[in-house]
Amino acid sequence: MCWTCQAKAGAFQAGTAPVQGAVVAYGMLAYLAIRVTTARWHAPAVLAAVPIALTIGASRILLQVHYTSDVVARFSSGLSWLVLCIAWCESRRHPCGKHAPVSAAA
Repeated sequence: MCWTCQAKAGAFQAGTAPVQGAVVAYGMLAYLAIRVTTARWHAPAVLAAVPIALTIGASRILLQVHYTSDVVARFSSGLSWLVLCIAWCESRRHPCGKHAPVSAAA
């Protein structure tokens, strides 16, 4: 039996989890890079993370291991998790909605 046939058990099986994991993992890495680097590196961090996650999702479709709808659903659920994780991290940075005072540039 070929290795691609083993993953065709049914719709939205656990085999699409790497797509969701890629969105969350590489998204969080980009977020952390944005938080700890200068503005010069913000765009490269995002431009590195997005193609990696998209490539993982596209490979699942092109190898005909998963349906396109399953991969898109995992992308959207991964993006939801990413937003929740970033929101949680931001809430920990600014507890009780208190932001650091903005200093006036002279």
